Amino acid sequence: MVRYHIPLSSENETIMRAMSMYTLAQYFKHKTGEPPDMDLEGLRKIYDELQTVNMTMAERLRSVEGTPSSSVNSLILLDMYAKMIPKEIDNSLKDLAYLFQSFLH
Repeated sequence: MVRYHIPLSSENETIMRAMSMYTLAQYFKHKTGEPPDMDLEGLRKIYDELQTVNMTMAERLRSVEGTPSSSVNSLILLDMYAKMIPKEIDNSLKDLAYLFQSFLH
């Protein structure tokens, strides 16, 4: 997703981009004979690990004297997105399902 980074994207845009990129990767895995992860368990794992990285980085920033609190706060806000993706997987992407109604009939 870094290649096509969109600064200041909304929650729905972030969810859509993360899910779309991961699903597209699963398509390419399928095309090469590898089993695709259509339950998005691998994506959940990526974001669970990202939460660990974010919290560890926040702890490191807090421990450095003179670090502005805005740096830590920015990382915490970024971590909110990392927490959001697994919840959307759990909710079966209900918030985005309406976008695909025309394909489901």
